[in-house]
Amino acid sequence: MTDHSMTERRFPEKMADFAKTRILTCPGLGEAGEFPEEIWAAMGKEGLLDPDLLRATGTFPCAAIAAAARTMVSSGGNLGLALSWMIHHLVAGVLVRPCLVPGSSFREGCSWARPLWEKVKAGRTTISLAVSEPDAGAHPKFMAARAETRDDHILLSGEKTYLTNGPIARAFCVIAVTGEREGRKEFSAFLADRDTPGLTVSAPMALPFFRPAPHGSIVMEDCRVEKERLLGREGKAFPDLVLPFRQFEDAVMTGPVTGAMGFILGAVARQMAGSSTAGSGDVTTLGSLRALIDSAVFLSDRMAAMAGQGGTPLERLVLFFRQIAARFLETVDTLLTDTGIVLNGPAGTLFRDLKSSSRIGGTVARIRQQKLGQALMDQYAATE
Repeated sequence: MTDHSMTERRFPEKMADFAKTRILTCPGLGEAGEFPEEIWAAMGKEGLLDPDLLRATGTFPCAAIAAAARTMVSSGGNLGLALSWMIHHLVAGVLVRPCLVPGSSFREGCSWARPLWEKVKAGRTTISLAVSEPDAGAHPKFMAARAETRDDHILLSGEKTYLTNGPIARAFCVIAVTGEREGRKEFSAFLADRDTPGLTVSAPMALPFFRPAPHGSIVMEDCRVEKERLLGREGKAFPDLVLPFRQFEDAVMTGPVTGAMGFILGAVARQMAGSSTAGSGDVTTLGSLRALIDSAVFLSDRMAAMAGQGGTPLERLVLFFRQIAARFLETVDTLLTDTGIVLNGPAGTLFRDLKSSSRIGGTVARIRQQKLGQALMDQYAATE
């Protein structure tokens, strides 16, 4: 039975207990190719997958998600499962829920909404956000999946890829072109069930990091959905849903990342404590890593609380957080070389995952930094 009396104080405690007993004790989870459905089901029974229960803690949803994901990784030693959990709550609880349950009641006339939401709350299903496309990514200029109106229904056509939780989702929030205004495409969001005729779910993608988080693709060929499956405002999915979600994801992902940093530091400190070869310089370096993590956690909490407000300040904080994380990885690398320590097991997997994540996001970060620098130069050039 789900414990609906869970308080803000108890949610992190319950997450920590679950991570220690069900995640940390699962050997090889960070190398697993298959999603651990039994662990996911157990999380559902504990109420840890219920977006409404998380909202009831009284904390802003993004802040609560980031803090709980940090606890999951720092106690469980796995980033992949925390990523799946985080995306479950962000997509279902933060993005889709306000469209299905405006105010305190379900949308009038949507008989399908309540059963779906009850399954989401119980952890028997999840909703995957379908934005990115092959050779287009999430760039609106190149995205081609379309939604065409046919009398009383909509036909969805196109392909979506790199969908986090796609292989385990029972519903997809599909972002599709519905029109064009002044030379720019307009997008709308539709909720399509996995078993809708014309919708095909691919096999999980074999990504070498963030395991066991599943990623996949869907192909839609005249996939028929009812008009009432429209989420939010017609033609406004990009400003209303996609762009805010990017901010949510950037800010909240700092939670599990700081959890991984803490787990890695603990593993290094444990080995140094049992070694007679660590010098005073190594101990000083360990202390600097502790300071970096404390700073990263402080920044993470601030960004998660700001998520949804958007704007330049949040973007700059995300870039600065990446710099802190990069410095942490470089310092750990140096310390491992100097001490001869080898990170094995969950700590080693987390370290590799963080490095992979840093490389993937590096190009986007550099582009953002260049834009900020150019804007600053333009600002001062205008004053001369």
